[in-house]
Amino acid sequence: QLGMKEERGQLLETMVEYFPGEEPYWSQLSAVYSEAGNDQKAFATLWAAYRAGLIDDENKLRALAQYYYQLNNPFPGAQMFSKEMEAGNVGRDLNNLRLLSQLWAAAREQGNAIGILTEAAPKSGSGDLYYQLGQSYMADEQWQQGIEALRAALNKGGLSAREQGNIHLLIGNAYQSIDDETAQGRQRALDAYRQAAQYSSSRNQAQSYIDYIRQVQQVECQQDDRERIQAVDRQNRAIKSCQGMIEVFELGGAINVTDEELQECQTLLDEVEGGTTAEQMVAEVLGPRDTAQCRGA
Repeated sequence: QLGMKEERGQLLETMVEYFPGEEPYWSQLSAVYSEAGNDQKAFATLWAAYRAGLIDDENKLRALAQYYYQLNNPFPGAQMFSKEMEAGNVGRDLNNLRLLSQLWAAAREQGNAIGILTEAAPKSGSGDLYYQLGQSYMADEQWQQGIEALRAALNKGGLSAREQGNIHLLIGNAYQSIDDETAQGRQRALDAYRQAAQYSSSRNQAQSYIDYIRQVQQVECQQDDRERIQAVDRQNRAIKSCQGMIEVFELGGAINVTDEELQECQTLLDEVEGGTTAEQMVAEVLGPRDTAQCRGA
């Protein structure tokens, strides 16, 4: 009552020695350490009381779990909090599930975090837990599930502009991880990055990804152009060779080809006479040129 915190703390230190079975003294001493900014001592005091079997109150168990998280020791904190939740000493309400998911994620136990977040996310009034669920899926390299969770976060709403920008970045990264070899896969990533570029917090990073993909597209377009030019050149030479071969055959000259090869030549020349160009023949084999991608769209 006099506000003499230091003296009170010293007295409580003596009291827990004399009366180690009295839980309120341990909790009060932990609170004194916390008020003094000594979280390490506050945690150690509460932990000692817990190990002695004195603490089963939900609020104090939650405080202990929070200390584990704050002091960068999440794995035993997650184990403790999960055990107490299974024992019924800690309720499976949204706040407790949120804390447990944070502990598992911080401990890099993504499978456990995903299980908790899958239960908790639908209970939240905003998309924040779906956002965390998406991040855990990404960390576990479950790309498609991550995309679905992140889109659920956007749909549920309640996120800051920074979070929304980061979500679009993560979706773009996931699409690249799923498929960065095809034009379709890269286009999905581009679409996500362009959405991320609409937010100031993620604009620069999104633009760097966009520039990279465009460079890849440009290189592929240049390579495709070279392949098509070479293929057209080979097709024109094949046409000329067939024309010469058929002329020699019609004049009765000797040619060292099989009947099947001669028939293939005649079929090719029939296509040419019908108006089909070498470029069109190549396009039938290689497919049409992706003009949209090669414009950097």
